[in-house]
Amino acid sequence: MSLAFVILSACCVSYGVAFLLHVLSFSEILKRGYRAGSVMLQTGFLLGTLYFLSQGFQSGYFLPVVNMSAALAFFAWALAFVYLVLLGKARTESFGLFLSLLLCGLMSGALMSFGHGRGIQAMVRDHPYLLKPTFVLHVVSAFFAYANFAISFIASLLYLIECRELKKKNASNFYFKLPSLERLERLVCLPLSWGTPLLLFATATGLVWAKHAFGSYLFLDPKTIVTFVVLGCYLLILYRHWVASIRGKEMAVLSLIAFAIIVAGFVETFFLFGKHNFL
Repeated sequence: MSLAFVILSACCVSYGVAFLLHVLSFSEILKRGYRAGSVMLQTGFLLGTLYFLSQGFQSGYFLPVVNMSAALAFFAWALAFVYLVLLGKARTESFGLFLSLLLCGLMSGALMSFGHGRGIQAMVRDHPYLLKPTFVLHVVSAFFAYANFAISFIASLLYLIECRELKKKNASNFYFKLPSLERLERLVCLPLSWGTPLLLFATATGLVWAKHAFGSYLFLDPKTIVTFVVLGCYLLILYRHWVASIRGKEMAVLSLIAFAIIVAGFVETFFLFGKHNFL
């Protein structure tokens, strides 16, 4: 059993315990479970950081998409970073409940796919262009963009759930555990304002890298096309938010639609031929 697998396992367990503690707190079985759950979320994040640092020191490269396991683990790490560091003051019990479940699921996928696919040395040997600085910038900025969009997606779901509960004459206990609509709206909009420029930067660096690596900008690559569509959607959302002053429910619905396109784009990566399906 390798050290990397042990660290990933510990990280997954930390997120799983965080989810359990949030459930116990949410159901009022353990009143202080939320605080303990937050500590376990932070522990999982630190273990994820340790994993990537150890991999970097061991191989001499920082390449978080060397295989599916590493890609899932890095996406989970980016999600935890955005939530714990960038949105630290906006953390809520209900949001932590949903996020810890998602993080646990991502890390479970990373564990199940661990050892499958090529290692970092083989990837670098077969694809030396992956070590280009523009590629690393492209990958990191893209993952953080998608992490921000995922945070906005979760907040949008909670926002629509709370709106539905408000329309009921007798709201369920779940409603009283949700943060205010104003706070949720901030969690919908703020990550979008961070993620959109990051995706724009990721797209630009990806095109520059593709030109150097393949002699073409890969405009017709399926993932490139989907990325342009996603980028256009989020730019339109921000335009309507800043110029047309749309807020609340409409922002939440548009965020859900845009994130659904992202998920569809990731699915097509595995079934359509293109330069993005090397994992």
